[in-house]
Amino acid sequence: MNNIYILQAIIQGGLLLVALPITIFFLYRCVAVVRPGQALVIKKGSSAKVSFSHELQIPGLHKAEYMDVTMKRLVIAREGHKSAIFKDRFRADLRFELFV
Repeated sequence: MNNIYILQAIIQGGLLLVALPITIFFLYRCVAVVRPGQALVIKKGSSAKVSFSHELQIPGLHKAEYMDVTMKRLVIAREGHKSAIFKDRFRADLRFELFV
């Protein structure tokens, strides 16, 4: 009778040794970590969630997209021979800097 309990304990321990690494690997693959300057948009069915640090994302059920949220500088310049000429023949060098 004691042999049955020992055999059950060995089988349960073996299953635990197999299931534990699989669970850790699954959680490692499902946690999406976001770098600074990025945002993570996870679409769960009809709703969407935005995260700036980390979020649980199950492959196949959730669609995850990374979005760049750093500040960009856009320069528009019309200078020199490409400068703007107005109706009264006034020429102006234009330079715009936009931060998006």
